[in-house]
Amino acid sequence: MTGTMTRTSLRLAARPVGEPDDGTFTLVREELSPLSPGRVRVRVTHLSVDPAMRGWLDDVPSYLPP
Repeated sequence: MTGTMTRTSLRLAARPVGEPDDGTFTLVREELSPLSPGRVRVRVTHLSVDPAMRGWLDDVPSYLPP
């Protein structure tokens, strides 16, 4: 691949209280730096979203730190 490559990320902007809304996540686009020799870059084309992820947004102890 040649040319400038970018990464698009959906990041948690604020922990939701109740249902997530437009202010819960931020869409971030960043330019990627060139790869060092011997490195590879992987493109994610499919992503699974599990219902348990909703619980991970809460600032409460579980098997994962908040």
